[in-house]
Amino acid sequence: MSFFEKITDGLKLYEVLMLGFGSLMFIVLLILLVLFAVRKTPLKQLLLYFGIAVLMLGWPSIQKIKVDDTGVEMEKAAQQYAEKPTEENKKKVADLVRQLKERGVKNPDVVTKMAMAQFTIGKTRESLETIETLPAKEKQDNSIKQLVSSIKLSDSLQAQLHVVQNNAADSNEIRKLNELHSHAVNLPIKSPQLDSSIHVANQKITEYQRLNPRVKISSFNTHLVTPDHQ
Repeated sequence: MSFFEKITDGLKLYEVLMLGFGSLMFIVLLILLVLFAVRKTPLKQLLLYFGIAVLMLGWPSIQKIKVDDTGVEMEKAAQQYAEKPTEENKKKVADLVRQLKERGVKNPDVVTKMAMAQFTIGKTRESLETIETLPAKEKQDNSIKQLVSSIKLSDSLQAQLHVVQNNAADSNEIRKLNELHSHAVNLPIKSPQLDSSIHVANQKITEYQRLNPRVKISSFNTHLVTPDHQ
């Protein structure tokens, strides 16, 4: 992003116009101030215009500070939800993400944090949609690829759990669940929802093995996490 894009990111069009015209007006007034001083002309008539220029510069600046603070607050709220996944914390994260989206924030760093926050509270579809708004170059970043992998695997694991719930005795479905589970436990990025799915999947796999000790459910060498290792 260019310097201008960074300082105007998250501002409404009218606020960008205020910032632009306010800056231009302030520069013109400084030039007039020097001319008035050289000619020893009274400066009172310039004071009102200086006030207007300061107001035009001040309002968008305050809004920009608020947008930046919202981004920081969203990141902290997402961490709080990860540590304590309550509905109240979840709503707070969702509200902060909504505020940033309404502001049209495009800074890749902030957009990435928005996608991560959405994944953290279980909004996987919304998280993928947010990632799609990133520039092509940013999508190739390792952290984004890892996040996308976590999102897709989280959805797949949850969907397979529903299948197993209705076909608990089907060894093929248990095998699929075991494969997804074995990949999920090694993901570098997880959410409370994904952790919960991993735990439930582990319980179902362990229970199936207990009832069917002679059935091989793993077609490759994987480490099955037992409840003691959760």
